[in-house]
Amino acid sequence: MLSGSFLNAQQNLNRPESHTDEQCCLFQSSSQLLLCLATADGATDTPVCPASAASHKPTALAPLHPALVTPPLPFAPPTEPKTRNDFLQYMCPITLDPNTVSKWLSLSEGNRKVTYMKKEQSYPDHPERFDSLQVLSKEALSGRCYWEVKWSKFVAIAVAYKSISRTGSESGFGFNDKSWALWCHNNEFRHDSTTMSLQVPQSSKIGVYVDQSAGILSFHSVSGSMTLLAKVETTFTEPLHVGLWVCSGSAKLVQLL
Repeated sequence: MLSGSFLNAQQNLNRPESHTDEQCCLFQSSSQLLLCLATADGATDTPVCPASAASHKPTALAPLHPALVTPPLPFAPPTEPKTRNDFLQYMCPITLDPNTVSKWLSLSEGNRKVTYMKKEQSYPDHPERFDSLQVLSKEALSGRCYWEVKWSKFVAIAVAYKSISRTGSESGFGFNDKSWALWCHNNEFRHDSTTMSLQVPQSSKIGVYVDQSAGILSFHSVSGSMTLLAKVETTFTEPLHVGLWVCSGSAKLVQLL
């Protein structure tokens, strides 16, 4: 069960005012820009314009004939996936780490499913084990990654740095600056104790996409089509891991390969 301090931390969160479907909300902090969207088509690609390299012409050589000079190709940022087939190009195998799982959770199906247990499990003590109801993936994410989660009842789907605290109320996904979480059961997005209520209904299957080098994280409802729930544009300073919080019911990493 959750500690009292963790429950109080959840209950004391300030909810932002509601927004229409066509609005997006921006939260500015000293370390990042958090962009939460509540519509499937509210996002636009942000062009990346690198500084032009300083020209350097050797003085000892004659200039090339204009016919031999190839004009530089225009820079184009990587295209973000749009359809589910686009996202599936970046699917990655993920398993959950038994050394991090709470003693009130049980892993099964090749460490891809986590279920809340009413009885504390007899796991050995480990410095990486959470005392809150959550677990991290064994694998760190690299480059562009996509995965899907089937969930039921009370579940949060997150990405987090491995350095996230393992104890106390601030260890909860979304309650610190080391994790970003979609709280599925109440349709909210949380980061660093800032809560964004989402206006788009979601399904029991959630797709998550990360482009670590570009600093992009997005959550999507998967039910025939892909519906954007929330998107983050930031700078990730550590390797990311998948995180799951389960207070009742279960969450399962869908085997896409």
